[in-house]
Amino acid sequence: MPALVGGTPAVLIAVVLFGGTFPGIVATALKIGADLGFPRAAAVLTTGYSAGQVLGPLIATPLLHNGYHQALLAAAAIVLLAAVTAPAPLSRHRAAARKPPRRTPAELVE
Repeated sequence: MPALVGGTPAVLIAVVLFGGTFPGIVATALKIGADLGFPRAAAVLTTGYSAGQVLGPLIATPLLHNGYHQALLAAAAIVLLAAVTAPAPLSRHRAAARKPPRRTPAELVE
């Protein structure tokens, strides 16, 4: 939003809208990880978040020559990419749910 509209109010609104979603995103990611049977979902989520905290400034710094506009557009593109790719694990989970569970040879004899 601050990339499109200037001023402090736009920045504050963006902070509340974007930052306020973080707890929900974490809870949703942990729930999906548990539903998918993903081992150590919390550890993977924490590692991904940490990587973003390290890589974000490294990606944004070269874009700051003429202000924040380019860096904010890059951040918006990354968020858009995340939003587009987020349903992928769900669709794999739904496809797996349609398949009958595998049975062991011992179960087939019973």
